[in-house]
Amino acid sequence: MDKYDTLYKEIGTKNACEMLERIQEELQSIKGSSYHLSQRKNYRVKGHYGDFDDEGYMRAKEESKKPKIYFRKEEWMCKMCMGKHFAHVGEIVDYQVPLKHSRGDGCEGMGKVDLLSVDGDTAWLLELKVPDSHEHPLRAIMEIYTYWRQLGGDACESFLENSKAEGASTLKKAIVIFEKDADASVYQKLKKDWGPLSELMKALDIACFVAQLKTDDPECDEIVGVELCKL
Repeated sequence: MDKYDTLYKEIGTKNACEMLERIQEELQSIKGSSYHLSQRKNYRVKGHYGDFDDEGYMRAKEESKKPKIYFRKEEWMCKMCMGKHFAHVGEIVDYQVPLKHSRGDGCEGMGKVDLLSVDGDTAWLLELKVPDSHEHPLRAIMEIYTYWRQLGGDACESFLENSKAEGASTLKKAIVIFEKDADASVYQKLKKDWGPLSELMKALDIACFVAQLKTDDPECDEIVGVELCKL
């Protein structure tokens, strides 16, 4: 395991400032380091490409009202995006794309890419943070960078050829957040540390987008727009 494969997992709300300093100090090492590569032969997931399960969605929402039942909001939001076209990133062609190729060694730090989109000959890896997330944006930045490297980075031909992004020739990466007023929100944390975080995203070639929901209702999970973050 390379020491940077799981670096993003070390980032929390309490140590984000310390981790940012460490990443700034080790940036050249992070960019020049080798990452374990995903060895999956197929990144397509059977069951991802049918019609949206409205009944299953409503049932999951209702079930989450019961004690100890968790509503997988991020996953449902991603499912709702399938087939939609958004500015800057194109069509959403897949969600929760798995990187792990085994349960053994060599898969440390490998998770699932929230959204995969295609815009012409460019594919996008998108790390989505739900509106009520309290995570620090630094974790999302380093997580999507890690996944990009584990999929080959600039040498991503195998992933592109064996995923729903087949036909694309370039793989880009971004985080997707929601504009919120709460101090604990991802958006406000990004705003507070915009200077160093924007420099880090520039250095790692990571874009930042702000998503818009269909309504202001807190229960709304449908994304209808994506714009460049303009902090």
